[in-house]
Amino acid sequence: ATKPEEEKTRADPEPLHLDRTGVDPHVLPPEPPLSSPPSINTYRRVVWRALVSAS
Repeated sequence: ATKPEEEKTRADPEPLHLDRTGVDPHVLPPEPPLSSPPSINTYRRVVWRALVSAS
């Protein structure tokens, strides 16, 4: 009744390269200590903008 292949595909994290910000987490440097999500998001946006403009 169940389809193991579909289960495996759904559980496979591989397709999820981008995090919530739409940026590959492996591309960004380590984030600062968790203080508040907004500051983290701002940090990521600034870093991403810097990476884009640098390339």
